[in-house]
Amino acid sequence: PESDNATTINKITIEPDPLVANNPGRVTGSATTETEITEDYVFAFVFFDQSKKMFGGNYTTICDDGKTKCPTKEYNIDLKFDVPAFTSSDIMAAAILNYKTNITIACGYSHFS
Repeated sequence: PESDNATTINKITIEPDPLVANNPGRVTGSATTETEITEDYVFAFVFFDQSKKMFGGNYTTICDDGKTKCPTKEYNIDLKFDVPAFTSSDIMAAAILNYKTNITIACGYSHFS
């Protein structure tokens, strides 16, 4: 059954940073949402290899990242993280979600080719 508080899922555009293409610990991206992002939202990401096995991930708060003033509807991702080096066949999946309600307002994925 569909819930009454269904949320439109927006696409997050994720690109490996071309300036640090050989660095597995840097990703940039951006998202615009219909929902205002408040202090309850986090940006979360996970990595999968070809066999769909997850091999890394993390999350970061949005409003107190030093750059984003909340509430906001636009979020620019500029993340550094510590995961095993990924190859072009690996996939990064990402989402902006409310950690108190688990409602996801944006998601996306990228192949690192």
